[in-house]
Amino acid sequence: MSENSISETGEGTLGYTGSPLASTSAERDKQSRQTGHSSMLFGLGNAITVDDAEIHASRLPTCEQVLHCSMYHIQEGASENRTRWQSAKLVLSKVAVFYEKANIPIIAERKACEKMIALLDANAKIRAIPVSQRSSEASLGKVKAMEDKLNTTFPLWPSNAEKLMKNQEDVVFLQSMKSDRQGSFGPFDKALAEKVCRRQARNDLEARRRDKVKQEMSAQASVSSPGILDEDEGESWSDNSSDAEVPTPVDSTPKAGDHRCKSLSGTSAFIPHDILKRPKLVELATCLKMTPAQQAVYTEAVVAESGDVSRIASSYATADRSRRKVGSMIAKTCKQEWVAPRFATLHWDSKMISTLSNAFISEERLTVVVGDSHKLKLLGVS
Repeated sequence: MSENSISETGEGTLGYTGSPLASTSAERDKQSRQTGHSSMLFGLGNAITVDDAEIHASRLPTCEQVLHCSMYHIQEGASENRTRWQSAKLVLSKVAVFYEKANIPIIAERKACEKMIALLDANAKIRAIPVSQRSSEASLGKVKAMEDKLNTTFPLWPSNAEKLMKNQEDVVFLQSMKSDRQGSFGPFDKALAEKVCRRQARNDLEARRRDKVKQEMSAQASVSSPGILDEDEGESWSDNSSDAEVPTPVDSTPKAGDHRCKSLSGTSAFIPHDILKRPKLVELATCLKMTPAQQAVYTEAVVAESGDVSRIASSYATADRSRRKVGSMIAKTCKQEWVAPRFATLHWDSKMISTLSNAFISEERLTVVVGDSHKLKLLGVS
């Protein structure tokens, strides 16, 4: 988005004589040469032509462009029994392209179509003024008001659009569309392109981490899988056991020569969508020294075996944010709930702790601990 100074084009000039629909630009020019005002319609401006089927602009469409496009599709859809509401939805799809390009939010489809139909009705009242009264002062005032309205931007943004928009450059463009319409679309939105590029890079990095952890877990599972099940149970599982119910034997009484001595049972559990933010799981994953990617993949695998993964937030980014936020909350709670013993001993001891620059490299560092024989409290690591 860029702000460029563009001179006024004089769009939306209103004429005072009427003529039928000009089908093509060539016919309109021919009629213009024959009669000076044949290409102008009272209260509407230029006659409706095939060029009005699409909206071409370097900024948000004006009321005149939306009005001409709506009237063209209404006249075109008369043979197809297309209603005004259907035509308004068709025009809205063409206008929404400009709002999407400008990163400006748009109101609901129903309200937008109602605005288009209201504009059609208001313009129809102007064009319905009798010929004998078109030169009166009141009629000229109504025509001038309609002309001013047609030159303004057709508003489809919500009332709080500026609060919803995060890009300041887009906010400035919207303010220009509300006032002088001097802003226009630039050839390339660098800020938006960089934002999309960063988002795509994060998604690719998360996918690579997820695939790497899955491969490592699959390799470890293939090594340890032969000894997982007890041979005395004699139970065999299929690949799609997550979708099937656990079979219950008809007669659970052990028989002679039957290797199945007991039946397997399960339990139904409710898994919240923010399972990665639960303090107990965050604390356990931290104690087990699981990386956020490992925690996310493991949680996703557990949920996949018992339910729908799409209903659970199981991304690496969510696990990482939860680890940072919930971890600090746990540390703060421990400090507040810790009760100092009556008699305590202060310890200075060296421990193998991860370095500050690399979590996978350990070094001997001095720890300061206070407490008694039952419970110790870590004060800090120099």
